[in-house]
Amino acid sequence: MPATLDCAITFKPSGKVVVSAYASLRKVSVVAINAIHLEL
Repeated sequence: MPATLDCAITFKPSGKVVVSAYASLRKVSVVAINAIHLEL
């Protein structure tokens, strides 16, 4: 596991990426999630 982080930013709103971000954080940290939706 990598070192604990103070913050994490992800552009995927769910799944393993978010779980990994939360698992890598210190107790008083922030996860910023920006969900991107593209219409084609």
